[in-house]
Amino acid sequence: MNGGDEGGVCNWVEKGVECARKGDYREALKCCEKAIEIDPESAEAWLCKCNALKGMGREGEALECYGRAVQINPGIAQAWVHRGNILFKMGRVDEAMDSMDRAKRLRKKK
Repeated sequence: MNGGDEGGVCNWVEKGVECARKGDYREALKCCEKAIEIDPESAEAWLCKCNALKGMGREGEALECYGRAVQINPGIAQAWVHRGNILFKMGRVDEAMDSMDRAKRLRKKK
């Protein structure tokens, strides 16, 4: 638990990540959605939801969530990479390459 965030966004995201690690994507999705209810502008909560949806094979919905995550925080390279992978699978190669290029530029800045 996260000390001062008991029942808060970080706590729900952490629970979601842990559920996803165990392969329980349904429970992970519930946790992430709870985090988004608390703070709809939390890029980490959206990223958590994206990963849960992707794990469930719901890639169209995951793509929308990755879009929301990078809209909130365009500096999350991981979101751009995952977004690019889904776009590539969908045959949207130009958009996929744009996402991957964005991630590459972000990683070079570090």
